[in-house]
Amino acid sequence: MQHRSSMLTRAVRFTTLAALAAPASALAGGFSLNEQSASAMGTANAGAAANPENATTVLFNPAGMSQLSGTNISFGAAVLDIDAEAKEGAEARRNLPGPAPIMADGTRGGDIADPAILPNLYLTHEVSESIDVGFGVHAPYGLAADYEDDFVGRYFADETELTAIAFTPSVSVSNGQGLSMGVGLNVIYAEGRLTRYQDLAGRIYQTASEQAQLGGASPQQADQIARQAVSAAQDPYADIEGDDIAVTFRVGFLYELTDQTQLGLTAQTGTELNLKGDAEIRNFPVPGQPGMSTTLSEKVEVPLAIPESATFGIRHQLLDDVTILAGATY
Repeated sequence: MQHRSSMLTRAVRFTTLAALAAPASALAGGFSLNEQSASAMGTANAGAAANPENATTVLFNPAGMSQLSGTNISFGAAVLDIDAEAKEGAEARRNLPGPAPIMADGTRGGDIADPAILPNLYLTHEVSESIDVGFGVHAPYGLAADYEDDFVGRYFADETELTAIAFTPSVSVSNGQGLSMGVGLNVIYAEGRLTRYQDLAGRIYQTASEQAQLGGASPQQADQIARQAVSAAQDPYADIEGDDIAVTFRVGFLYELTDQTQLGLTAQTGTELNLKGDAEIRNFPVPGQPGMSTTLSEKVEVPLAIPESATFGIRHQLLDDVTILAGATY
């Protein structure tokens, strides 16, 4: 039982690392979603920290609520439809040491990204001349990739998915002389899934080659027999799912420098989500029992770091119908 548990632990470790590495370009570039507001998208999110047009300022800079009167509601949705697939000529080498590799057969995996809808809803309310409160619901982070089952890189990744939703209560205060401060929380619920096929080519090859040579086969014959065993073997399938809740804190400032110019600054703390759930590996071969397979399962935890960030924005009304917006995010 202990041997089986350690075997599963190693398999899960390899599965987790490979599944996380598969969408490397997306993870390296960040999984933050910028499509949080139709009005902000219309200006490419420029100067959002200094441009409280509507209730979406709950997210971009809670201090901006002090410039809104009465009760305000903003809602919308963004549709993401990405066409992405592996490059022509993509290939993968099976996990087999030596100068004569076994290449994985298969296709380019098809279009890996299905259309996705990102809804958002924001509400602000003026409590008094100096105090405003707000609340938002949005999808701050996300990632999705789903290859076809015969993808040539199926031993590195099959399906990778991260879905997150955040609830954002906020409050702002104003000194009545052009300076406002706002604070808010992002209560984030996230769930993720990582899957891939397990490549046991090295283990299968070694076992088949040793058995063939014990039966009197030459090294060349044993090599051919072992390669045929690798091609005929059924691949185990690893599936990891988990979820978690985390909280980040946001603070923002908004200052009216002149009647035409105002500056905004907002910062958000980082956190770490620990996606706790189950790992399952189906069709895993039973050691010492050729032709027999089993399903392994174990509790797992996958860490997911949410980085801190700071955004500066400036808005300047150049003419009655011309406004300049600029900003930077770290």
